[in-house]
Amino acid sequence: MSSSAAIAKLARVFGAAKAQEIATDVMRVCAISTLDDPNHRLRFARELLQRGRVLEAIGNSIAVQAILEGAGSGTTTPRAERASPLK
Repeated sequence: MSSSAAIAKLARVFGAAKAQEIATDVMRVCAISTLDDPNHRLRFARELLQRGRVLEAIGNSIAVQAILEGAGSGTTTPRAERASPLK
């Protein structure tokens, strides 16, 4: 999966402009400048997981592909196991 393929997953749901906006924000938060490396895509995916809902589903898809392409330990924490901001 390339950088553009990861962003294309977002674009299918949100449209190109919103997908680029989301990707730019997530990459800023993750302190990464490209998604060309599987480890960067895994970090990107994990941040999407934290955002929940549809982004969580897209993040899971990107994470699985990144792990299949050799990204580091691929443990992702399911949403139900993460600390709730309401606690």
